[in-house]
Amino acid sequence: NDACLAKSSEDGVWYNGIVTDVYGDRSALVYFMDYGNSERVEAGHIVKVVECIPNGDRVDPNVQQVMSRKIAPTLQSTSSEKVNFLSLATPGEDGLLTLTAKETLSIKDLKGPIGVTVLADSSLAVVCRGANSVSR
Repeated sequence: NDACLAKSSEDGVWYNGIVTDVYGDRSALVYFMDYGNSERVEAGHIVKVVECIPNGDRVDPNVQQVMSRKIAPTLQSTSSEKVNFLSLATPGEDGLLTLTAKETLSIKDLKGPIGVTVLADSSLAVVCRGANSVSR
């Protein structure tokens, strides 16, 4: 579940995405997080950073917004710092701290590690094996 930029075969535009599955031919199932749809994308149409998008290709405006948005100070980290996830939580009605998901993507038969990652837009992606889902 890695954040990426992927080129949609529908319109040839590059969008923010999350790789949710990788296939034997090196293509991947990409969830386009700004629009809520998924598509199988060829390996050559998936990149990590906007600088890897070929010059002249069309790029979704949300990609530019993510790249130009400043990351909140609590999310900035170097190899010697840790991200303080509790600073992002809010108290629930029961007094317990909660992190609210903006979006949830269900994944059938989720295998492998579970965890939390900070996405390029400063949101969190939480992988939950018990619920077979990724929440953003």
